[in-house]
Amino acid sequence: MSTISDSTILLMQCIASTFMAADYFLSSGQREVVNKYVKEYAEALKKRTEKSIKEATDEVFVENFSRVLTSMIFLFVLLVGSSALHYLKDELNQWFILVGVIILMIALVGSFSTILSSALRLFTPVVLGGTVWSLASFVSFCHKGSIFAIGFIFLVISFIFRYVNI
Repeated sequence: MSTISDSTILLMQCIASTFMAADYFLSSGQREVVNKYVKEYAEALKKRTEKSIKEATDEVFVENFSRVLTSMIFLFVLLVGSSALHYLKDELNQWFILVGVIILMIALVGSFSTILSSALRLFTPVVLGGTVWSLASFVSFCHKGSIFAIGFIFLVISFIFRYVNI
């Protein structure tokens, strides 16, 4: 398992302290200009992220809804069919059971691949986009200012790095 060097953690903490101490280094006018610029950038980033998440959810739940629903119905039929074959195996011909198992396996492969691909198309934008959206929201709405928020994010990252080394 790789560890993160102490110098990297110290660098992150120095960057964090520099950003968080901007209140003392910059005049109020300078802080307002920088905070305004950072806040505008964070708001634009939030809008792009929201658009990306909306497009991904629309693609999965609107455009591919019939495919996903059909796949779930196939999975339900697979469950019922496999249970029926299991309980009726003594009464059925072995060829009938073999054909039934083959049909159920084809339904399983088709259904599982459709559901998995839809879940992955939704999972990546929502998880990554949700993280970016959360950080951009924090930077936008931090009452101490956007520069302080960026420093705090660096500080949290350095704590995560420190935790990884434990």
